[in-house]
Amino acid sequence: MGQFCAAINTHVPYKASQEALQSVVANQTQMMFVNVQAAAPLVRAGKLRTLAIVHPTRSALFPNLPTIAEAGIPGYHFTAWFGIVAPSSVPKPIIAALNQEINRIMALPEVSERLANIGGVEVVTGTPERFASLIQAETETWGKLVRQTGAKID
Repeated sequence: MGQFCAAINTHVPYKASQEALQSVVANQTQMMFVNVQAAAPLVRAGKLRTLAIVHPTRSALFPNLPTIAEAGIPGYHFTAWFGIVAPSSVPKPIIAALNQEINRIMALPEVSERLANIGGVEVVTGTPERFASLIQAETETWGKLVRQTGAKID
């Protein structure tokens, strides 16, 4: 999925966030939604101004940046997440062993600290079933929004 930029209420699709960020820096587009990690270098260099974070809690990278609710738009949030998946043909005992080892590694202080420092990534571990539930819930949420708005991929 491409990155989203808004140019006077016009959707401008980009293939990558760096391309979209450069468009905002060059004042070709006036704003965009982008992950904190991608924007951080340009924000720190004074080339971009942050408005709000679309997460329920403030960012560790920018603790003074208000949430979108604090900025006056309650009820709107978006949380990006990453996960590890495997083909459905992988036997359950192997999935369980991988899950246990991944959870162990992610619980190491040096791993969670490194992820927090490079991009404000919060480590959340769990079971394969919990992750499958998250994927299902996100699919339902975003699928409903796509159907309601008629959004199309550009």
